[in-house]
Amino acid sequence: MELKKVTCPNCGSSEIEKVSDEQYKCSYCGATFMIDYDEEDAQIISKEKELTMQRERFEHEEKLRKEAQTSTSEKKVPRFFALFMFVMIVAILALSLFASIYEPNNSSSTESQTEQTSKKKSQYRLLDSSDISAGIDLSEFKKAADTFAQNKKEAYTGSWTQAGEPKLVAEYFLNSEDANMLWFFYEYTWEKEGSDPAKRYVAVHFDNIRVTEDGKIKSNYRPEEYYHSEFLGNYLVSGYFDFNSAYRETITAHPECEITEIALND
Repeated sequence: MELKKVTCPNCGSSEIEKVSDEQYKCSYCGATFMIDYDEEDAQIISKEKELTMQRERFEHEEKLRKEAQTSTSEKKVPRFFALFMFVMIVAILALSLFASIYEPNNSSSTESQTEQTSKKKSQYRLLDSSDISAGIDLSEFKKAADTFAQNKKEAYTGSWTQAGEPKLVAEYFLNSEDANMLWFFYEYTWEKEGSDPAKRYVAVHFDNIRVTEDGKIKSNYRPEEYYHSEFLGNYLVSGYFDFNSAYRETITAHPECEITEIALND
C-alpha cells in the first residue's frame, strides 16, 4: 500500500513535513502526529528500503569495478611501454656492439685491400723513352707484329699478287704522361703482269705497355692495325700509297707524345 496524501488532523492543512518513518509535522500549525502502517504497508516500506540499499550497493560496486578497470588499464600501458623501451634499448646496444666489432675488421680489410691494390699499382709503371734508351728488350713485340703482318690477307685483289713477305721498314715509340704506343711499319709489294709493282705501307701498334720495377715488360702482346685502305687497280687493299702519309697520320698526329725512333736490326 502506498501513502498518497496526508492532512493535519488538527487544522486539516496538507502542508505536512515528514519527521521520521511514522511521525509527521504540520508546517501550518506546527502540530505533530503519528501515522500507523498496517503489516502490508510495513512490508512495502521495508522492500523499498531494501531495494534502495541494493541499488546503492550495486552502484557503488559498479563504480569500484570501473575504477579498478581504469586503474588496471593505466598500469598495463606504462608496463607495455616500459617493456617496449627496454627491448629497444637492448637492440640498440646490441647493434652498437656489433658495429664496433665489425667496423674495425671491415676497415682493416678495406685498408688491406687498398694497400694491396696500391702495392700492385706501384709494381708497374708505363714504359718510357728512358727504357728504350737503356736498350730494353722489345723482341717479343717484333715477333708478334711480324706474325700479324705475315698472316694478313686481303679479300679481293684480282690479278694482283703479293711479292714476298712484308718488310719491316720503321719502328717508333711514343710516350706521354699517361700513355704510350709502340709502332711498326710494314711495306707490302704487289705485282701484276704487265704493271709496275705497287707499294703499300701498313701501320701496326701496341698500346699502354707497362714494366715492373725489375725491368720486366707487362703486355698482352696483341697488335692492332691502324686501318687504312686505298685502291690497288680496281680493288681496295690495306695500307697507304706512301710511307710519309702513314707516318703523318700515326706519328705526327700525336704532338703530346715524345717520339723515339728505334733502330732496326738488319
